[in-house]
Amino acid sequence: MRIAQDMKKITVHVDAELQDIVPLFLENRRADVAKLTHAVQNGMLTEVYSIAHNLAGTGAGYGFEEISLIGRAMCDALKMNYLDALPALISRLQTYLDAVEVVYRPSE
Repeated sequence: MRIAQDMKKITVHVDAELQDIVPLFLENRRADVAKLTHAVQNGMLTEVYSIAHNLAGTGAGYGFEEISLIGRAMCDALKMNYLDALPALISRLQTYLDAVEVVYRPSE
């Protein structure tokens, strides 16, 4: 993964038991950025909500609390019809995914 030189890395410690599935989880979240961008641009708000709800529900379970926070913020923006917030939240997700660095800790 390439990170811009001026971008700080975000280290997330994840249980080693998740080592086989975390890369795919993060790859799927990167794909969500493109899906969200397309859905917002095309007014597909049900699709945006579905993806945002998934982010909110799964991020923290994999050790990525920020992903859950972003997903909840998207859901809240949709519920309040504050659609102008969505592009910035998608950008925030992309920035986070670009900066995150996973460190696996031994299982307890």
